[in-house]
Amino acid sequence: MPTTPPPSFIPAQAAGFQAASNPFGISRCLFRFVYIWQTNGLAYWSYLTGVTRNSVFGYRWIGTGPFGYWLFFAVNLRQINFYFCT
Repeated sequence: MPTTPPPSFIPAQAAGFQAASNPFGISRCLFRFVYIWQTNGLAYWSYLTGVTRNSVFGYRWIGTGPFGYWLFFAVNLRQINFYFCT
């Protein structure tokens, strides 16, 4: 789990990379802050610790600024529209 909050900016969605259900592309984001845009409209900072053939998992930032916290999460790759690694 990261010991600091994620970056304070929200990247432009155009700067993201299309996930396209490909675990190899997003695997280069392991152990880095990653902004994720899901197909259902959710968007959030995460810190990925694992990638499988069908999903990614790690920690998702809940809250805003320094008053948030990290919570374990997992999401299917098909539910990710775009992502942005720092």
